[in-house]
Amino acid sequence: MGAAPKPAAKPAAKSKPAKSKPAKQNPGLRKGKSETPRVPRPKDRWCIRIPVRTTAMVIAADTLIVAGTPDVLCPDDPWAAYEGRKGGTLLTVSVAEGTIAARMELPSPPVLDGLAVARGRLFMATAGGQVVCMGRK
Repeated sequence: MGAAPKPAAKPAAKSKPAKSKPAKQNPGLRKGKSETPRVPRPKDRWCIRIPVRTTAMVIAADTLIVAGTPDVLCPDDPWAAYEGRKGGTLLTVSVAEGTIAARMELPSPPVLDGLAVARGRLFMATAGGQVVCMGRK
């Protein structure tokens, strides 16, 4: 006679997956002193209020050039200066002292970030659709 057949194995009881405990601390954070060096906040060299709503500026050597619409309010047309209908204003400011060195009225304000300096010349793209070059010949 042959071997008796083995009884069928009982199915294993389904086990529930172990619940993970929430981490008490974010694993990406380290305890202890930070290794990142602290950089002190620089103190302002100067601070001035300028009569321009700045839309473009560029720095060249020791001069900051700022341009935009004039910061004025006309009682008969309050939005005129803001919308560029009162022209534009260009200022040159001393980087070292913060004093306004020159001021120039423009027929049209510059477009957003519309200033560039190259080879001693200032190039400005205006809202009137022109590219203006100022500087040495």
